[in-house]
Amino acid sequence: MAEKKLSKIKSKGPLQRRSKETFEVILTAATRILGKEGPDGFNTNSIAQVAGVSIGSLYQYFKNKDSIMLELFLRVLDASVEKSLSILDVEDDPRKVIETLVDESLDSLMRQGKATLYVLERAPTLMSDRRFKKAEERIIPKIIQKTKERGINLRPQNVEVALLLSIQVVRAAGWTVVREKSSDLKQELKRELSDLLCRYLLSDSTDRV
Repeated sequence: MAEKKLSKIKSKGPLQRRSKETFEVILTAATRILGKEGPDGFNTNSIAQVAGVSIGSLYQYFKNKDSIMLELFLRVLDASVEKSLSILDVEDDPRKVIETLVDESLDSLMRQGKATLYVLERAPTLMSDRRFKKAEERIIPKIIQKTKERGINLRPQNVEVALLLSIQVVRAAGWTVVREKSSDLKQELKRELSDLLCRYLLSDSTDRV
């Protein structure tokens, strides 16, 4: 009896690894299609074919092409969050923190390949998804926690709403930069956004507790 139980436990390892590998292969194929063909060629049949899996296998992991797009978007979002938190860990001066965050946000959009940009273009239609909302909800508390740890005093009474608004403003500005493909515009927006957010978010006096 014990041997049977042990064999069942051991069998889960390879199965889980294969599942993760299949999951990643599907996402890699989806990214490749978006980069080469754009949204017009992005469908579950094409993704399954490029991934080398059956359409049935694909549907075991994703219910439709939007769920694949959402997974790609959440990965971009997670990477952005981790980068922002790393900046909060390094910078001491509150104004420098905001300037660096704005700069990195605008730069990251300009560095993205076609596939990621297509994913981000679809972001507004994905934002009603529960998983996206949960990801967004994770960002704000982390930023608040980090600012407290760094001794940064945020001025607005409703800090969560203020940070959410700030993030949305930077995203909108980022899309303007991407559409215009102008480094000069990026620098101008960086200066204006940094000044605007410093005035809006930081204490009027020392900016620090």
